This record gives sequence, structure tokens and C-alpha cells, in this order.
Amino acid sequence: NKGIPILLDAISQVKEPDIRFRFAGRGPDDLEALVSSAAEKDSRIVAELGFVTEERKAELMRGAWSIVLPYTGFDAQSGVLQDAYAYGIPVVSTTVGALGAAVADEATGWTVEPGDPEALAQCITRVASASEDRTVAANQIHAIAEQRTPQRIAAQLRDQYSLITRR
Repeated sequence: NKGIPILLDAISQVKEPDIRFRFAGRGPDDLEALVSSAAEKDSRIVAELGFVTEERKAELMRGAWSIVLPYTGFDAQSGVLQDAYAYGIPVVSTTVGALGAAVADEATGWTVEPGDPEALAQCITRVASASEDRTVAANQIHAIAEQRTPQRIAAQLRDQYSLITRR
């Protein structure tokens, strides 16, 4: 459901030689093999498969201009989306579930329909050359982060619980 084969297809359609793609972390053996094979054939793809330390994740996040989440199915919320938000990184996502709605509604990136590698490739290419738009999305992410500090969320929860218990 993470859409890795679709992303790899989209990458093959991205013609700009300077756009780089990095896959990091663990996944099912078949997907890791698919990513490794793609990285061997396309020098724009780097595969760091296996466990990624928090320090390395922070390094990778600080070097990213966007995070791509090409999910084909989704029933919850994404830890990677939360990481992108934590580091102020705009997102390219599919429109599936709460993931697509969050990115679209919060104006923190761009969405495409799931399962469409051509649209995904076009979006990645457009976002890569839109540094001002990425800055606007990153600023929106920072504003959201300020609204969602643990202290503010805790205060909101306390207020709601007080309201409920008074009834």
C-alpha cells in the first residue's frame, strides 16, 4: 500500500537529471529488492535499506526538499508525514485517506491521485522547480507545528474533558 512500484515508475518518467531520490528504511524483502534493483539502474536513486538511526533520519530530513508518499491505500495516519512536518518538509502525496486530506487541507504540499505514475512524475518535476511554493508550504508546516505543540494539545484535551465531565 506504500506505492513503491508506482513511485519507481514515476521516477523513470522524470527526465530532469539533477533530481535525486533517496529511499531509506526497512520494508518487505520484495520491495527492498525492487528498490535496490532500481538504484543499480538509475544513478539518481540512492537506497539506504535497513535500520535508520534517529541521527541519520535527521540528516536525511535536513537534506530533503520534499517527501513523497505515493500510498495506494491508507487507513490511518503516516509517521513519515509527521516526520516531514516535524522537519518542515513539504509533501507530495496521493489523495488516499486522511493522508491526502491532511496535505491538501493544510496546504503543506501537493497531491495526486493514487496509482498514476505519470501524474506523480509531473508533480515531482513541478515541485522540484518551485522553490517559492516549497517555501510557502514549509512555512505552513511551521505554523501548524506551533499550533500543535504538546502543551497546546494537552490544554485542548483538558478543556474538552472538563466540558464533558461537567455535563
